[in-house]
Amino acid sequence: MKTLFKFFALIFLLSIPFACKKVNLNEKITNEISNDSTDKILFLSRRIDNSADWKMYVMNKDGSEQNEIKDFTVCCEQPVISNNNKKVSFVHNTEKWVYELYIVNTDGTGLNLIDSGKSYCGAPRWSQDDSKIVYIKNLNDTICGIFLYDLINKSITQLTDSNVCGIPSFSPDGKTITYYENGNICLMKLDGSNKKILLRHAGSYKWSPKGDKIAYLSTGEINSSQIFVAMSDGTNTKQLTNSYVPSWDSGFPPFGNYNPQWTPDESKIVYVSEAAHKCGNPEIFIMNSDGTNQIELTNSNFRSEDPAISLDGKYIIFSSGMDYLNYNADIFIMGINGDNQRPLSKYSGDDILPVIIKQ
Repeated sequence: MKTLFKFFALIFLLSIPFACKKVNLNEKITNEISNDSTDKILFLSRRIDNSADWKMYVMNKDGSEQNEIKDFTVCCEQPVISNNNKKVSFVHNTEKWVYELYIVNTDGTGLNLIDSGKSYCGAPRWSQDDSKIVYIKNLNDTICGIFLYDLINKSITQLTDSNVCGIPSFSPDGKTITYYENGNICLMKLDGSNKKILLRHAGSYKWSPKGDKIAYLSTGEINSSQIFVAMSDGTNTKQLTNSYVPSWDSGFPPFGNYNPQWTPDESKIVYVSEAAHKCGNPEIFIMNSDGTNQIELTNSNFRSEDPAISLDGKYIIFSSGMDYLNYNADIFIMGINGDNQRPLSKYSGDDILPVIIKQ
């Protein structure tokens, strides 16, 4: 049980067998990447001379017009776009190692500090109407709390305190907050009342677009990171993946599958697997939402991860080191079926954690 507890604590705070099946052209869905979309891509980049610091950049979907959102360093943590695509929440680390949670407009204006903490403050998520943000903050070295920030009243409410907590999120109906605590996915009202366990021995979850299902991680029988799915009330749980690499299981956590992302119609799930090859590098896969037809979309000797699916379901943005002339991570684009893979950012430093901004 202690191992399970550690497993879920780490996969949540780190933002973590079928045989590998190569993409078969006959199995692909013939979706083309839309060229008339005005979507933009937000990502983190190391573009400061002689520095390992990250900054937020935005570019067009074809990779053109790469510009800083603001001359401000950020933590290596994925920024979160508001539902109206006009604001972004992110975490900044001061020179004294104080974590600061900020909001800024996507054009770089209106920078506002929300909260700060010495051990950690971040992992924000927006409510459906963008009037609230829920996030986590370490109160001391052992206690972590979930907090609610009201953008209208500019008030902060502490909702929980526990030894271990992880990324919270508003449920799709906006009436409750789901969160990770002490090895379980839990549920509570917006005021912190009526706390209950939704899924035991589970973590790192993702609500489906319609809100009727939830994909999450659990260990399964082989004690490694595997993707499961359940109904929104926690019933009808089903394990979808069952693969890992024993030869690379050199410690904690065991290699496996993680980061499930639903397609807009809920028919498929895109995910990352470290069990694709013996080398243990992550690759991006897609499968039906019932776990069938698992297909490897990327296949290289470098890391491919951080998938983000467009709202029209036609393409995937991801980070990868497969641009072998660069040897650093770039932002890539490919069709939902894995075709037409090409780099967008093409920068000599690392570009990671892409987010799609719908225009």
